[in-house]
Amino acid sequence: MSQIISVVAVVAFAFLFIKLISTPMRWVMKLLINAAGGFVSLFLLNLLSGFTGITFELNLFSALLVGILGLPGVVILLVIKLFL
Repeated sequence: MSQIISVVAVVAFAFLFIKLISTPMRWVMKLLINAAGGFVSLFLLNLLSGFTGITFELNLFSALLVGILGLPGVVILLVIKLFL
């Protein structure tokens, strides 16, 4: 199972690398700002885990999801955590 996740991650990184090279710098900056916002919100959510009781481990799945989607990725992680 972990080998499948690794292959998917490598393919996703390769796709993103090709996409980043072919897009203008404006899109790259937007992606970086979106990812930074997602990581900051994930950090703040983990910082407030004493009050909320919701914690997230930083693993490959959560890092990819938040890194690519940003704040909507954090919301997806919250929904997954609450329903599973």
